[in-house]
Amino acid sequence: MNKIIFWTMAAMAFLLASCAGEEEVTTPADSLKGKPINVDVLVSDIKTRAGYDTKNLPTKFYLTIDQDDENYDYTNVVMKYEEGKWVAYASDAADAPTVDMIWANATGTITVKAATFSLSSASTTLNALTDQSTADGIKSSDHLYYFSNAVTPSENGTISIPFDHIMSKLEITVTLRNQYGTPETNPITSAIAFGSATSATYSHADATPWSNYNSAVSDISLCPSGSYSAAERTATYEAILIPQTIDASTFGVKVKIGDKSYTWRYANAVKLEGGMKYTLNLTLGKNELTLNTLSVSNWNKKTVTGLNAKHIPYVTFTAESEQTFNMNFNDFTLGENEYFEYSVGGGEWTPFTAIEENIKFGGTLGSLRLRGKSSKGTATGYANYSIIKFTTANSPVDCTGDIRTLIDYENYANANTTNARFCKLFLRNTELRTSPSLPAQSLADYCYHEMFNGCTALETAPELPAETLADYCYEYMFSGCTALTTAPELRAGTLAESCCLEMFSGCSKLTTAPVLPAQSLAKSCYKGMFQNCTSLTTAPELRAGKLAEYCYQEMFSGCSKLSSVTMLAFDVSAEMLDHWLIKAGTNVQEPQKPTLYLDPRVYSRDVYNKEFDEWAPKYQIFENWDVQPQPYSE
Repeated sequence: MNKIIFWTMAAMAFLLASCAGEEEVTTPADSLKGKPINVDVLVSDIKTRAGYDTKNLPTKFYLTIDQDDENYDYTNVVMKYEEGKWVAYASDAADAPTVDMIWANATGTITVKAATFSLSSASTTLNALTDQSTADGIKSSDHLYYFSNAVTPSENGTISIPFDHIMSKLEITVTLRNQYGTPETNPITSAIAFGSATSATYSHADATPWSNYNSAVSDISLCPSGSYSAAERTATYEAILIPQTIDASTFGVKVKIGDKSYTWRYANAVKLEGGMKYTLNLTLGKNELTLNTLSVSNWNKKTVTGLNAKHIPYVTFTAESEQTFNMNFNDFTLGENEYFEYSVGGGEWTPFTAIEENIKFGGTLGSLRLRGKSSKGTATGYANYSIIKFTTANSPVDCTGDIRTLIDYENYANANTTNARFCKLFLRNTELRTSPSLPAQSLADYCYHEMFNGCTALETAPELPAETLADYCYEYMFSGCTALTTAPELRAGTLAESCCLEMFSGCSKLTTAPVLPAQSLAKSCYKGMFQNCTSLTTAPELRAGKLAEYCYQEMFSGCSKLSSVTMLAFDVSAEMLDHWLIKAGTNVQEPQKPTLYLDPRVYSRDVYNKEFDEWAPKYQIFENWDVQPQPYSE
């Protein structure tokens, strides 16, 4: 699931640019001159289910080292893992001689390229196998690449080479409905993804690396991943796909049970990006395969451990053209001995404790990295915060890294997040296209309040793994993110007051809502959560049996394409649902009507054989809506 890290004894002490850097190590001049380059292999401690990961390394890769000295430059050397060590060969030929790679010196920087495919040319045709039903099929499709032109040798010559997954990862979970009972073994006999090209040209030096897609699309057999869960009736599958844009109503999934096939086809266009993971949660019912949620996350996140080196996933901003970074403080002050630092293009770290403006980065200047020692994060509350702006128009910025490196970059994995907040950090930042990761499990109140509010270029949202929420923690978090098409998975089972208030309000391209697993609600917890999501067609199932004050107020108001809502609560009052469906479903075309599904017992108690005016005020329903008992799930 994450970047593969190769630790190569002898070339760089820290990573720069697209990979977050390490601590500088002072090296005596020429302490490595004439010494052999040896290779050792370690990897990140985050594992994947199939493909390359901590325990499943490539046994061969191609390495190019440019030391700015033709006597010490090595091009497309073939590295093979033999008898517990890496051996360099001149070529792929069976009788190719070994190559003794030697260091020119221990000073300056060098350029390193590495890949699981040949580097003999700038462009290479890469394939995603059509048969990925086994782990070997996944690995053969999982192409890796690494480049840095700012590698600095460490004292003992150790360098780290983090390989990126350059393909797209597809993960699918299929949940069987009740009609299948509780089979002890997986009844699904095959699963395929269809509609994607399986071959393209990859040009590793280009800003847009993929081109020349094969014209014919193919079915790809999926690989079972993990174990089938009889208790949950869930089966999981995965595959590797070529990064590409797929036309609307073209991409889909087909599963087979016995002689019967079930197909789900995505109505919208699909944009698959390299290094990203796409997770589909599907439900298999009596006659159809349906989509519950679709989420997108960064496949290339990593935590690195290694040999005399420490990789730190600093918050890193990358732009293809020159951009300007500003960080302003709005009634926010750092604590004693606390600070932030930035570095451009892998250069020196510059500390700051107040407003920092007009910092140029991007294009030929390289990425901007940001780190900190700030126990409070970047805010102490919704009125006391820091804000990052990029002031050059039409220069999109991609962000990677772990937000916790702003709390304590040296110990980010164990940083205390219970009092750390990032309110409004990217408020109305119209150039931000991707976000840093937000892996905290312990949240402070208001921690992500308005963090991405008004980020109109934001295309993907970060994963939100916290299972217990805090008051106002996700309030207005993605409000007005008009480019956001899919919502992150929400795992929280314990809610808090106003925790998701207007979380996605105004996300006009959001087509699929996340599952809401919580059974116990809190005051105003989902108030206005999807307000004015004008592309949303299906609401998440609202499973809670008991409601809380204002919990669903304005939740789907303005969702003009909404076709149905399923609410299973037993105790309902108008104040809990106030305006929750106002102006919702107005674009559903006759003869169909948007439908509210209730628990059959509640429907029988409150609606059946009663006049519209008797129950409509309680359920805040309008005449353009129909109300029905929840269909029996087979």
